[in-house]
Amino acid sequence: MLEAKNRRQLKKLLEDKTLRVIERNISDNGTYFKEVSDNFREFLISEIKGLDVTYYENGKQHFRHGYTYYYIEEKTVIPVKLETAIPENITWN
Repeated sequence: MLEAKNRRQLKKLLEDKTLRVIERNISDNGTYFKEVSDNFREFLISEIKGLDVTYYENGKQHFRHGYTYYYIEEKTVIPVKLETAIPENITWN
């Protein structure tokens, strides 16, 4: 993922559906992260002039809207291992 240095580049990252937009919530109990919905992503794109590009670190583009912080990251594919043979040391009841 490329670093966004201005709002135009940030808008292109927000429009890319292969990337996830994560909201960071800070409360008394700790910090929580959740992925934003597609409708909220469209809202962020429409409010591009109100977004502040903050920094790029560890493959994540950080930005904020008002007092809420977000970051954009690539979706990771979790590899799945499928076994086609039954292991020999298993006993069936």
